[in-house]
Amino acid sequence: MTQERDTFALQIARLTIQTLSNDVGRKSTEISDPPKLSDGKDPTFEEWLLLVEQKLSANKDHFDTPELRIAYVVSRSKQRARRYIIPRLRTDAVNKYQDAQEILDHLKSIYNDPNWTINAQNQFRRLSMKTSDEFHDFYSEFLYLAAEANVPEESWKEELYQKLTIKLQQLTIPEAVNTNGTFQQFSDYCSQTANRLEMIIARNRRIRPRTKTADVNLHKYNPRAVSRNSDSRNRLISEKERSNCLQIEHPERNENHNEVEEIIRDPAKRAGLREVSTLSIKRIEPKELNLHSLLGRESESFTITYKIVQNGYSVAINTLVDTGANGFVFLDAHLALLIARFFKTRTIPLKNPCAVRGYDGKSETPITHAMILNLIVDGRRQLHLPMLIVNLGRHDLILGRKWLATFEVLPDCRRNRLLWPD
Repeated sequence: MTQERDTFALQIARLTIQTLSNDVGRKSTEISDPPKLSDGKDPTFEEWLLLVEQKLSANKDHFDTPELRIAYVVSRSKQRARRYIIPRLRTDAVNKYQDAQEILDHLKSIYNDPNWTINAQNQFRRLSMKTSDEFHDFYSEFLYLAAEANVPEESWKEELYQKLTIKLQQLTIPEAVNTNGTFQQFSDYCSQTANRLEMIIARNRRIRPRTKTADVNLHKYNPRAVSRNSDSRNRLISEKERSNCLQIEHPERNENHNEVEEIIRDPAKRAGLREVSTLSIKRIEPKELNLHSLLGRESESFTITYKIVQNGYSVAINTLVDTGANGFVFLDAHLALLIARFFKTRTIPLKNPCAVRGYDGKSETPITHAMILNLIVDGRRQLHLPMLIVNLGRHDLILGRKWLATFEVLPDCRRNRLLWPD
């Protein structure tokens, strides 16, 4: 029994020695060589350096002497890069390379741009997402420049929000003001929102009615398209003459033409028309119009300075009083973000998005959130006013038609003030 045990132990020892000897003789799997460096453009020096260092580290058992490491780095250079390192490779060189790391450090001093970080910071400041940009393309550029510019990661969330399009800023306000959310959570939310927004835009393009170009040119007269002696040509010319008579108010088509001309020439008769707008007279000279009295300046809009008060803080804002705004109170999206951040106030999501149309009739981004704030107007404190968050452009706040009707307030445009019922 003892003899069998010793024989078995001897076999195990021989097997172990054989395995160790095989491991000692086995070398690491050789990875592919990086491309040769020349002018630092293709490949870039940063890319080449990373690949060379990975090669020397992963296959260090292939390059176990300084001479082998130096020879390998030299073999991965050509033209301009090799010209830089040849002088220190000569046998009579004063400062001859002792190892491959000295070659890499020498090339770093040549190829590394000392202004790279500053240039990256300038590019990062100018970066902003355009409406035509894909979010993932913009986001990749954002991450690259943020890392190259050494932007602190704790500020990436706010930086990303500020560089989004106006529509994405409006739609991502809840996550932007969420102080507990991480940058990754915010970027994922932006990606999902941008994807849904692109789907909505694509669907609107598909269902938008298209104008038939064939109908546009239907009534245009083209004499070359008709024979010179044909009845169709004569009929078209006759119709064109009749239409021209209507356009210039030919006496045969306008029985009151002479009467209007006489009123324009005779000041005494024109005095009896004071209750009628002078613009109703068709032939009025442009020099008779006072454009300064007809057009107002942007600074002359009906705006009044009010105060928003919340949690012991107050801020003075310029408020537009607009009877054409069919709503209660509208708060600018950018101002809402600042108020939520500094006043510690949360936004309230609406159960159903509210469709919005601008003054030009075009559809805008739907309203999805509101905010409850206190307002001081002409010394009157109005508490817990619901304000819809929307992009207002030049204005911070708009008091709409429903607000005027609720508090029975009348706008006095002449004196730029509000008339209260009391």
